[in-house]
Parts: sequence; C-alpha cells; structure tokens
Amino acid sequence: MRDWLRRDVRAKGPTAALAVSGIGRSRGLRDIAFGIRLRWRALLRGLDRRHLRSNEIALTALGIVVGGAIGIGVVIVHQLSLWLHE
Repeated sequence: MRDWLRRDVRAKGPTAALAVSGIGRSRGLRDIAFGIRLRWRALLRGLDRRHLRSNEIALTALGIVVGGAIGIGVVIVHQLSLWLHE
C-alpha cells in the first residue's frame, strides 16, 4: 500500500490501512472511495458462513433485507389479487 506521498508503507489490517491512507483528513474523493472499498471488503471477508452465525449485526442486516423483500412480495401479490378480483 502507498500513502499520499507515494512512499511504500506496510499496513496490517483494514484499520491500519485507513490510518495510512489518511481517511481521517480531507485528502480527496479518491481516498474516501478507497476507504469505503476497503471497509466493504473487510465486511465481506468477515461474513463467511462460519462467522455469520455469531455476527449479530450481519444477522440483523440480513433479516432486514429478507423481511423487506418478503414485504414487497406480499404487497405485490395483494395488489395482483385485488386487480384479478376486479
């Protein structure tokens, strides 16, 4: 990984990489986008099947997504049945 002065810097873990890239300071949109991608990859890496069952935040987010999809499906089926009854 390289820091903002283009020097080679070794960082361990996503939080160290964010500190090296200068996300806390206003460096520009490229650094912010890099930080978002880095955090997203760390989140996805932590969501493998064996860790998913012990991760309450991930289970809550998954429940919200699945519940929302089911709710939208119910509304669609309900509207379809009303339309067919007319």
